[in-house]
Amino acid sequence: MATCVYDLYPDTVMEAIKGAFDEGLIDSTMIGLQNFESALEQGKEAFLEKRRVEEQEKSLDDIYGSMSWWACFDQENDSPRISSSPRPKPKKAKPDKKKKQNSKKMRKVSKIRDHGEWNSFL
Repeated sequence: MATCVYDLYPDTVMEAIKGAFDEGLIDSTMIGLQNFESALEQGKEAFLEKRRVEEQEKSLDDIYGSMSWWACFDQENDSPRISSSPRPKPKKAKPDKKKKQNSKKMRKVSKIRDHGEWNSFL
């Protein structure tokens, strides 16, 4: 909630914000008191314009622009990023005898249950 208040410009609720920080109600790893104080120093119009521009930059209206910084779109480096050599296949483990016996028991119980003989089995 504190980040939402910050985004809307915290001028009228700064005392409540300071109190919430003092009581440990706001996680300072998410947003710090200095963020709120900096917002007030910028002034309402300048702060809101800056936030508008930041949000516009996050917009997905231009998907390419939003993702162009990703390393996979770096065309300067033509070297493959993923090895094309096949991975060795893992060896299949031999089934454990106990697991095999349990599996047989479970199939037998399922067969009995599915054929309506469950009550006679119990």
